[in-house]
Amino acid sequence: RGQRAARNDYDAQGRLYLDHSTVSNAVCGVRAAKETYGYNVDPDGFGGVLWSYYSTFKNNLVGAELGNYHHNNNQQGIEDNRSYFHYTTFITDDDWPDNYVPSYHLKVLDTRKVNVFLCTFANDATTSPVAGQGNGIYSWKSEVFVKGSSSNNPTLGFVRNLYRGIIKEGGPLEPITVDHMRFSGNRLGIDDVGSNDARYVNNTFNVPDVAGQFRYGIKLNQSRFFTVERNTFTGSVQATNNSHRSVGIWFRGIYPDQSLPWVYDDERIYDNDFTDLHTGCLVNGMHNSADYSQNQNGLMIFCGDYLNNTEDIALADRSLVRPNQFTTTPSQLAGNRFLDGADCTTNYNWLLDPLWNVNVEPYEGMVITYLRNQDPLCAATCPEILGEVDFVDQPDEFSGLWIESEDCAGGNLDMGRSRQQAEAAYAQARTYCVQVKALLDGLTDGGDRPDLIAELAQDDPWLGSGFLRDRLLLNSPLSNEVLHAMIERAEPMDQWHITQVAIENSPLDPGIMSLLKPPTLGTFFYNMVVDAQEGLGPSTKQLLQQELLLRRGEQSAAFADVGWIWATDTVIPGGWDSLRTNLAVDAGLDHRWERMAMALLAGDMTTAGNQLSGLRDQNGFVQLQQVVAFGTAHAGDWSLLDSVEVDSMVAFALSGLQGAALYESILEGYTLAQVETEARFPDKFRSMYVDEETAVATEGVYEITAYPTPAERTTWLTYPKELNGTVFSIQDVHGRTAQQGGFTGGGLMELDCSALANGLYSIVSSDGAAKGRLLVKR
Repeated sequence: RGQRAARNDYDAQGRLYLDHSTVSNAVCGVRAAKETYGYNVDPDGFGGVLWSYYSTFKNNLVGAELGNYHHNNNQQGIEDNRSYFHYTTFITDDDWPDNYVPSYHLKVLDTRKVNVFLCTFANDATTSPVAGQGNGIYSWKSEVFVKGSSSNNPTLGFVRNLYRGIIKEGGPLEPITVDHMRFSGNRLGIDDVGSNDARYVNNTFNVPDVAGQFRYGIKLNQSRFFTVERNTFTGSVQATNNSHRSVGIWFRGIYPDQSLPWVYDDERIYDNDFTDLHTGCLVNGMHNSADYSQNQNGLMIFCGDYLNNTEDIALADRSLVRPNQFTTTPSQLAGNRFLDGADCTTNYNWLLDPLWNVNVEPYEGMVITYLRNQDPLCAATCPEILGEVDFVDQPDEFSGLWIESEDCAGGNLDMGRSRQQAEAAYAQARTYCVQVKALLDGLTDGGDRPDLIAELAQDDPWLGSGFLRDRLLLNSPLSNEVLHAMIERAEPMDQWHITQVAIENSPLDPGIMSLLKPPTLGTFFYNMVVDAQEGLGPSTKQLLQQELLLRRGEQSAAFADVGWIWATDTVIPGGWDSLRTNLAVDAGLDHRWERMAMALLAGDMTTAGNQLSGLRDQNGFVQLQQVVAFGTAHAGDWSLLDSVEVDSMVAFALSGLQGAALYESILEGYTLAQVETEARFPDKFRSMYVDEETAVATEGVYEITAYPTPAERTTWLTYPKELNGTVFSIQDVHGRTAQQGGFTGGGLMELDCSALANGLYSIVSSDGAAKGRLLVKR
């Protein structure tokens, strides 16, 4: 075990030097943390510093663990951890007795400024159960800088043959940087769980296909403001076919199981290469904002090269990206190159699931406009395979000759801005964004923001349709939020009144128009609204909305740059660094979930409780409310959660609702549970993922969501609408049917569970394609 840190805040931390040393065959090779009675780690921190040069950690269950270094004050201000690993090898090459398997090569918990340069993490064991097991670096609430070799030295900067190469979890304040590392033979190269401002750049990922196994280069699970640039993803050198199971980047987003909106800003990947994979970029869930229009902010996939992949870019069912896959800034068009012709049988440029934007109202019929440049290699073919799905793939007629080095020169790395330049760019983008938002708010809903939404929802006393119509007309033009509340009102307004308000606010955004389709309005009334859209140019409101889209995108891109700089700077005395201050008071972008994550991960339940009401309008609020209640019951000590509470949080994490990645971070950071999620592929390739090694189809797992959970007497089920008219069974942990019923609610229905005993149940559709969890506790 490493040296224990001195308790006096002004004393130097304990330090352990390893130089050309070997630490082997230990349960934990080196632990740098203050211990209490029974070798438990002091929860108040006081971790030490480890410097390792040309050393080896071999066949340990945990190689090195750095824990809870809490910036002790000294005369110079705040002291960072500053642990270094240089030219250090972490390796497993032999079996442990009693079938133990390796856990982590390097664990970094709740600290910052840990540097890992030119190190190797490998599992070279060849026999079961050790082969292919273990994890490389686990970073939880920690700032870690991982740097490999830019000279392609084959002996340095490797992460190979592990279950997960690098795991990043916990909090928006401590980013991870992975640069010039080489990943090979891992089940999952980088697992990013809800982080902010991460940088994954200049890395190579070999993602081989192995029978019965999924392989992923990078998984981005509800992550924000990331920089993913200049990486190379390569699968097996073989003809593309249905045995492929390799994915370059897996984007796991938000799964809306309520009618409430969700938060998403512009994110993008830039200048990455994808070759010989099953899927280059796989998109699961919502990767765009929820603002009831077709001009939402969202994920953009820029300037990639795709060659010999089965699916270059794939969207699974109930999944969306930003509708316009380009920006208006010159030299930042989408510009992806599809370097082989799609034959619509064994390979596809874009493959969209038939239900890619179904059951995610109000986005039915959403059009993706993907502007590619005029290079002939950019062409995406086979539009006929998309059937009735609205999808436009067209060249930009004004771009001229497309030159990759010029037209794909707009990523964060390409900008090369200094700290001062990055901060100035962000300040300008934020100013523009706030200004146009103020203009839009002043224009809509009468200028003084009357609480029209509350009046539309009010049922005691009930407000008549005529009264509401007059209020809405008086305060027109209306925001999309108010128009949505009018259309979705529990007690519907008169169709004449809805039609009058809709015509007064025309032209309407496509998202609002989709909500007005029959049966919301009858054909007669709907056609009147359609006629009102014809021959009308964009309104002042729509022009401001378009500008706000542009400004929010500029601010989001600038924040990904400056946020990383702020997060990795040296904190000032008192601990309030630039990023923390920005997340607390910033305008333009929505940081409510980041602030909640900071409170929950710190166990500050007073702050979490105070912030809860500010997220009442958000998707996932019901689950968040229960998580805050769990933490409050244990005074912020998540390690005290009981088994029922843990099961509930596992279900929340698997559901994919907003906040799911945060709950996964808490569960895994406190070693309460490991959350295993499987990717969702477009319908054409789902069947190939079921064989003797994969007993359950990965599509559809936890597509049925119950809330609240734990339930007492009743709960609400959300499920894909296509299950309407089919039956389901509720099964106990032994697979025995405890109750049966039918899906009758159009995607949302109340379930009576008063006859069920306390315990954990599975909800299974009749065909087994959709499943969910139900926890009953009285």
